[in-house]
Amino acid sequence: TKFMAEEAKVLANETGKFVKSGQRSIVEKYLVDAEASDAETRIAENTARISAVEERLALELGWSEVRKFPCTDLATAEITIKALEKKTGSNPILEAQKIRVQLAHLHLEYAQSEARPVLFGMITGGYFDNDRLTEKTVYADGVGLKVPLFEGFRLDSSIHEKEFQWKAEKANLESFQLNVDRAKSQYNEQIESLKVRLKFLEKERKLAKKVFDIARQRYVSLQGTMVDLRESIRKRNRRLQASDETYRDLLIARGEKSLMNGARNE
Repeated sequence: TKFMAEEAKVLANETGKFVKSGQRSIVEKYLVDAEASDAETRIAENTARISAVEERLALELGWSEVRKFPCTDLATAEITIKALEKKTGSNPILEAQKIRVQLAHLHLEYAQSEARPVLFGMITGGYFDNDRLTEKTVYADGVGLKVPLFEGFRLDSSIHEKEFQWKAEKANLESFQLNVDRAKSQYNEQIESLKVRLKFLEKERKLAKKVFDIARQRYVSLQGTMVDLRESIRKRNRRLQASDETYRDLLIARGEKSLMNGARNE
């Protein structure tokens, strides 16, 4: 849209000169002015839409006023995404769930240990400060066995509870792992699809630029029509917009995949 607005302004000036010299019809001047007005209208609509989105965002986040965020260009975003991709590790949610499984297993082992007999040993020593005694140092040792008392199946109930919690955490871990693997597969499919689309859009973009250059040259040399030039401008603008949107979606998919894999932008 911005490209259309800029080109339409340039063509409006050139067409105005042709109209004054009688080389072009006044109708073509009106067509160019209409094209420029249409492009400016679209820019104004996009600007208004962005402002509305920012206001809704401020409302949802509880901000007292709208905050502006700088929108980086695609080239800078590419550098950021590449840096993220180099920092990938493991999914933080998955790692946190693994820790929960370990803790649940420790709780289970502790509950089981309370139900087992415990064998323990003990040794003591003493010293008598008496000159009449031949042996002034005395030692004593012993071995004991601690047996849990019957507590109305409290220990069995505790063991079953901890075992159930451990199995539940293991099931959650398997579910999380499946979701992560599925998400990775979907991201890989999306990324590869966007790469293919971007490749073909790049070819179309170059072809559209070539068509535009030819149409513009023919129009300036009074060999082509305004209809052909206007259509070439619209076609090139559509290809530029589609290419930028596809590249943007590709960067977003790559960034989301990296964040899912544990990358952090420090």
